[in-house]
Amino acid sequence: MSLADTLWLFPALAGLALGAWLRWSAVSLLLGLAFVVLSLMLFGYSLGHYENGYCQTREPCPTGAHVIEYAMPIAFLLGCTLVLGGFGRTVWNYISQRREWRRRRA
Repeated sequence: MSLADTLWLFPALAGLALGAWLRWSAVSLLLGLAFVVLSLMLFGYSLGHYENGYCQTREPCPTGAHVIEYAMPIAFLLGCTLVLGGFGRTVWNYISQRREWRRRRA
């Protein structure tokens, strides 16, 4: 595993941290969904505008292909982990409120 392979962990960790840090879990869920939709839109755009293997020939690669090459996985990883972080925070809030409710009831 090289250093470049470990750099893809940063968007995932940032998404989890941001999803757990945001005060309202609905915001992190919606923001994560927006990033996932953005990555899907970038994927569709890349399919329509850049042929498979477009940058593998000896011709220079356009800037848009480089942007899509890095922006699409970052947006997808950030969005997925934001959704997971927001969902985890929602479940954690539900469990902690349930414990508190049981203590008050007893």
